[in-house]
Amino acid sequence: MLVEVIHIKTKIVLSLSVITLVAIFMVGATLAWFTSESNTIDNQFVAGTVEIDAGSSVAQSQYFDPSGAVYLYGAEYGTGGLYEIDVQNGRAHKFFDVNMSGATDSYSPNGLAFDNTNRRLYYSIKKESITELRFYDLKENKDFYAGQETGVTIYGATFGRGYYWYVANGTDALYRVDFNPDGTKKSSELYANITSGNLQFGDIVLDIRDGVLYGSSSSPQKFFKYDLDEKIYEEISTTDALNLQLAFGSDGLLYGHHTWGQNWVTINPEDGSTSPVVFHESYSFNDLASGYASVWNPGDCSKLRYNVRNTGTKNVRVRAIISGHWEEYIEGQGWVTWIPPADVVTYEPCDDTDWFIGDGGIYYEGELNGTFLGAGGEAELCIKVCLDGVGTGNEFQAKQFVITTTFDAVQSSNNAPYHSWQVNYWPID
Repeated sequence: MLVEVIHIKTKIVLSLSVITLVAIFMVGATLAWFTSESNTIDNQFVAGTVEIDAGSSVAQSQYFDPSGAVYLYGAEYGTGGLYEIDVQNGRAHKFFDVNMSGATDSYSPNGLAFDNTNRRLYYSIKKESITELRFYDLKENKDFYAGQETGVTIYGATFGRGYYWYVANGTDALYRVDFNPDGTKKSSELYANITSGNLQFGDIVLDIRDGVLYGSSSSPQKFFKYDLDEKIYEEISTTDALNLQLAFGSDGLLYGHHTWGQNWVTINPEDGSTSPVVFHESYSFNDLASGYASVWNPGDCSKLRYNVRNTGTKNVRVRAIISGHWEEYIEGQGWVTWIPPADVVTYEPCDDTDWFIGDGGIYYEGELNGTFLGAGGEAELCIKVCLDGVGTGNEFQAKQFVITTTFDAVQSSNNAPYHSWQVNYWPID
């Protein structure tokens, strides 16, 4: 019996001030094992395959080098995809597909707004007479229901001062939504009527540094600002920064995106003047949300989630092998290996995952079905990575920790896991 084990490697970088998803690779390999097919003349034997794909739902913007990227977030028109957008390098990466079941508006998801404190990305889905509010938790890398608003359509939203702010489309009514500690809706109130007329959006964005709300409308076309403290409205321009989705990048600059033109600009908030931003890919985003730069401090834990899918014909057992090392940046050499004075990083399966620690790795409890009789099986691995709060001193500052995750798959039949991995976690045939 010939058994081959295939490897899928994902490399992740974590740092005191940096946690970066470096690369994701998908690899497949063929296993010379057989299944039979009946033939009218004789028996024909066809080799089965063992293949798996591994991908990560980790948003790179939560684990990045601020000097190498400038992030904000977007909800894509027509697909429901949530993206992190690196405006410095002109790239976008989808990290979540919104469940659009029940949506009655092609502009959903919308109302995108990022809670910087709790790292929750809120968004809205229009469903008949209600607008459902949800949030994607960028600490847990999971999606949650937050509540609903009745009788309104949310196309422009922002987050700041602990509240979710939106203007009901077709009106000038600015609403303020308060949330419970778990992210669910606590209350909603009409905060102000900000102009003397109705507004079609466009977007709004709050500059959390001074409490000024900026808006870009499509009808009538205006770029304006509204002071939340003084409740004073001021028209800035009727010729520039019009009908744009708005967001502050993690660099503090105000960015604009035209959904249909797919172009990007930076905006001068003082006069609405714009400068083009080079983007290497074409996207149409319904809405944008301001970006975030994270810091990994001693005592912090982060969660990484991987999706593993069996794309081969054979049923398989899967394990993940995790290793890590520290690096420091040296001018002229780049990132090189650094030997720490103590072991301060731990990683283990999350409480809500069907994986366990065993000899040589972390094993999936179940079996992933092959594609021979239908769709291949899928499993999610959640890993909690923690930095020790007591043993991590100043010598770790500006260093980064590199995690390499390798996924192994082996056919589950004929005791292949036992012979390949020398483990006995499942019944012997």
